[in-house]
Amino acid sequence: MPADPLHLALFLVSATLATLIKFGIVYCVSMTAFWTTGVEGIQVGRIAVQNIFSGALIPLVFFPDWLRTLAAVLPFQGMVSTPALTYLGMMDGPTTVLMIGIQAVWAIGLILLGRLAWRSAVKAVTINGG
Repeated sequence: MPADPLHLALFLVSATLATLIKFGIVYCVSMTAFWTTGVEGIQVGRIAVQNIFSGALIPLVFFPDWLRTLAAVLPFQGMVSTPALTYLGMMDGPTTVLMIGIQAVWAIGLILLGRLAWRSAVKAVTINGG
């Protein structure tokens, strides 16, 4: 368990944002089904990239500096690494707040991007039959 109730509360916020980020990524990638004939390959690619850059396979601290910098720019670290480090209390207070803020920005951005993709996708739908 986290060291104190504050870390537990921060973890719960971080875990909620991680869920929203995951939803946003899956939703945005799933929108490609409106423009392609098959989305299976795209989904497999998403899962591979997601598992690498989220810290699910290898913790991000083991990445070389250049790859860690790339991972820091992408939303994937907010899905596994940030909630895990928050739970374990491995970041100081300001860093935790910053990382949760980054998670919030990504969650909102991905959901807005998904809505934008949906609006465009609805125009691409062709329904045959009655």
